[in-house]
Amino acid sequence: MAEQANLRLIDPVRDAVAIAEMWNESDGEWPGTWNSGVPTTARDIRDWHEKEEYTAVFVWAEGEKIGGYCSLVYDKDDGEALYLALLNVSPRFQGRSIGRRLLVRSVEKAIEDKKYHLDLDTWSGNVKAMAPYKRTGFFWDAGGWPIMRNYMPAILEMPCTRYFFDRHDWYESLERRIDQYPDDETWEGLRVFTYRFTAGGTAASVGGTGSGADVAASAERTPPSDKAGSAGDREGLTVRVDREARHVTAVETADLSAWATVDDIEPVRGGQTVLRWKLENRKDVPASVALTAKETGDLSIDYHCRKTLGPGENISLEAPVSVSAKAETVDVKKTAPRVRTSIRWDDLLIDLATGIRPRVEMSVSIDPGEITLAPGAPRPVRVNLHSQLAEDVEAQVRITASDGLLVDRTARSVAVPARGYGGFEIVLEADRPGVFGLTLSGRLEREGGPVDLADAKHAVFALAPGGMLYHQDGAIRFENEIFRANLEAEGGQLKISDRATGRHLGTEGGRPIPPKWPSEYSESDFKLKAEGDGNGVVLTATYAPRRAPGLVFSRIIRLNAGPVITVEHTLENTGFDPRTSHLYQFVTNGGADQAALTLPLREGILKARCSDRSAPDDYDFKMGDSYAESWGAYEMPHGTMGVLWPDGLDEVEWNGFEFQSVSVETTCAPQSRVSFGALRLRVGDGGWQGVRRLWRRIRGEPVGEGESAPRILDEFEATTDPPVAVVSGDETDLRFRIAQWKSRKASGTVSFVMPDGWRCDPPWVSFSEIDWRQPFDGSVRLSTSRPPGVYTGRMVLDSGERGAEVELPLVRMTDGSAVEVDEVESGGHRVYTIRNQRLEIDVAPSFLGSVSAIRDAGGECNHLATAFPQPEAFGWSYPWYGGLQPEIVSDRMSWTASLEDETFAAEPVSYRARGLEWTGLRQRVALSNEASRGLTLELDTLTLGGGPVIKLVWRLLNESAAHRRLRGGWHLFLKPDGEMADTVLFSADGERKRRPWYVEQDGGHWAAAANPRTGRTFVLVSPGSGVRMDSWGADGGHLKLMRGHEVAARGVSEDTAYLVLAGSREEARRYTVLKDLR
Repeated sequence: MAEQANLRLIDPVRDAVAIAEMWNESDGEWPGTWNSGVPTTARDIRDWHEKEEYTAVFVWAEGEKIGGYCSLVYDKDDGEALYLALLNVSPRFQGRSIGRRLLVRSVEKAIEDKKYHLDLDTWSGNVKAMAPYKRTGFFWDAGGWPIMRNYMPAILEMPCTRYFFDRHDWYESLERRIDQYPDDETWEGLRVFTYRFTAGGTAASVGGTGSGADVAASAERTPPSDKAGSAGDREGLTVRVDREARHVTAVETADLSAWATVDDIEPVRGGQTVLRWKLENRKDVPASVALTAKETGDLSIDYHCRKTLGPGENISLEAPVSVSAKAETVDVKKTAPRVRTSIRWDDLLIDLATGIRPRVEMSVSIDPGEITLAPGAPRPVRVNLHSQLAEDVEAQVRITASDGLLVDRTARSVAVPARGYGGFEIVLEADRPGVFGLTLSGRLEREGGPVDLADAKHAVFALAPGGMLYHQDGAIRFENEIFRANLEAEGGQLKISDRATGRHLGTEGGRPIPPKWPSEYSESDFKLKAEGDGNGVVLTATYAPRRAPGLVFSRIIRLNAGPVITVEHTLENTGFDPRTSHLYQFVTNGGADQAALTLPLREGILKARCSDRSAPDDYDFKMGDSYAESWGAYEMPHGTMGVLWPDGLDEVEWNGFEFQSVSVETTCAPQSRVSFGALRLRVGDGGWQGVRRLWRRIRGEPVGEGESAPRILDEFEATTDPPVAVVSGDETDLRFRIAQWKSRKASGTVSFVMPDGWRCDPPWVSFSEIDWRQPFDGSVRLSTSRPPGVYTGRMVLDSGERGAEVELPLVRMTDGSAVEVDEVESGGHRVYTIRNQRLEIDVAPSFLGSVSAIRDAGGECNHLATAFPQPEAFGWSYPWYGGLQPEIVSDRMSWTASLEDETFAAEPVSYRARGLEWTGLRQRVALSNEASRGLTLELDTLTLGGGPVIKLVWRLLNESAAHRRLRGGWHLFLKPDGEMADTVLFSADGERKRRPWYVEQDGGHWAAAANPRTGRTFVLVSPGSGVRMDSWGADGGHLKLMRGHEVAARGVSEDTAYLVLAGSREEARRYTVLKDLR
């Protein structure tokens, strides 16, 4: 008796810590684990039970520990059922019949709540739980997903069974076959669950309904064997439940037997079947019996009978049941229409029901189910017929189309085999945009007369390019060039698919909470309305909840011909009491197995596959402070579902299946209306970048030309600072970070694999317990004896759960030798020569501020094409200066005119950046042209000792109080090894050899110009973008870096690029890692 007191109702606050501990202990008991690597917290438990509404939650408690958990709700699909939502017993408490006690208590709760049966879902491999389920009266309803149904609440409450359960414990007397198979029994043509109870003649020491204390007393008993007691002392009881009716259909007791069966449980509509009753009086005195049969649904029967059965007498009765010719197919997930049989047997009432699931003789459908035409373009579609008849038939199909919709045939005769399929093809064509009606009518001959099939009506869309259409017929269908959206009455949910392929992209919905689940809103039908508003169409879904009289909840959805859907919500209170709630919204994706999630975090853009907890999902992350921007995107092969959420939300959660948000608490006063912030969806092509562009436009954030893309974060990553490991001399320190962008923690090692001539100290580092909040930061020391160049190492991560391998670019930029700047007169110009022991670089400020020569140290060959010391004609252009020639683009001026009248001042400069001492020349000019007046241009040409790298800096200083825009950059006229006749241009996207025509092509972050004879190659690398390949036809292949620059008032804009003279194309490609060196 004392032990049973441990089974009690939950206290979500007091029990939160203990329940969290129970779930963490039970983690490995669930397929794929319960926690997915993220321990359950007390906050999770409290939040869970605050948002969800249960009929009851029972726990098994011992002291401060919780050993078992069982939650119950009302079944939204079946008003006669109580649904067992979740059952768990901690491994530490298993083997003590706690699960069985919780199940028995659930049966009692169903009886208390006057429910007919108790249901639960499980998985087919749940071997450990199947035995207690079946022993406590659950049957595995045959089908794809294991649904367990328990009719003990009904059986225990039947007046004719009470004599048995008043004397015997139902759990001990129930005989069951315990196996891991569905309970697929057929009896008298019915699909049934058979309950058999057997017990000895001596009364049990416990009460009949198995009350809490009584069950505790019999806790360790096992069901009786066939040998228990003598045959003469044994009592039996058999009850059969019709799976289609979800109701008792036959009962056999010591005193009576009453069956209700039907000849055909799936008759064709418009026909009849026969209901049969078998009644037996097993007593030794006469019995008075009154039987009444009534129908539900599309059935028809009216039968009454009174009989007196003599001792031991049995009778058979029958009556026809008619099926309506307009009967519709009933979803197999729902209870079938049934004939209810009420029997008054002396003073006992026996309630039986038999399910009859009518079949449509033949259905006519069209494929695809939703047809969209291009006006004027014919399209073939299929007409399909599916017969439920037992014989072959010939069906006549007629096709009727509304004005403007053309059909190549209007009638067809189709042979359809018994219980089989037939069909044919038609061609549709619309002569104009619009929504057209298409009706398919069918007739067949059966039993000597015609049978007309139900008309199949379809809306055919003829969508003009760039247009939109909508149609309401129950649900509302909307289409534009990008997507199809269907607003459904159930739950008022919007289902969105890719228009071209028809593949599902996601579902959007919203409702007031609590409770989040189960919810009256999601289980009820909304009133729908569609109307144009001049810019598009407005869809409205409205529902007045029964549980909150006077409240009206509305979903307003705005769509147009573009990719954006705007969703708003309102609550109107026409009642007398204030109503307080949160708004819960969700957006699903088209499937976690095919979707990738992108989120804008403060550290960068997180991209992760949705199949494995794609984003952090703990309480801290849901608060939203980790987002840099308020958008996210699910990317799928057939399109993107982007979500832009409003400000001021309490919670934002992304997981592999859906986006969820919860608004702040809102109170709607009587006779008032409140609105919630608009949520926007961006649907279709463009990936996450398109979603982000929309978000920035809505926020008024302009996108600048050449703006660097945000860093992409991997779920499990190793990064270095800087992204390129740059060694300034013989050695340097390298900082690194190991991060896992999940709530799940990871531990492991990172190893540094070095190329020949490089050393890392230490060669590996361990890390532990990292997650999205707590990365691991470390440092190693790199050293090398190799000459300046680019090399490649690797960072190898191993966390046990997963591994990753990251390339580690290693760049030795200088050998430490000095850089000198000399000044000489040459060709009438003052020329500054920068020498770094490997290159000599001539800068001529008075020759348009150009770099006029790049030579190997001590060499004579100029690797630049230049007109120095006098401008010349080049290709289509005069004057042409060449070399590294700067340009400021100005309307109505030639490409050189904007700088020809400017006078550059020059001075040697040296400054450190990321541990490197850059030395060279700075040219400076206060621009005097009208379009650029008030701006100062600085051009830095810099290098490092012993290296092949030249750093080019373009800097604009705004001395005015106005925001300024200017386009400019460099033309790089290149002649590697003094040759440019056959220069080959190439970038990451391909290459271009010499051709006689002019071509300019974008290269992104880098492009290169190679001498195919010697291999010498210039590569221009920009951390931004805007690098171009510039083919001048017969005048060689060159490069260009030209971008728009924005300079704030009194501000500075700076652009950096690196020009490298490499010995080969392969070496040049290695230097492209400099794009990450800002």
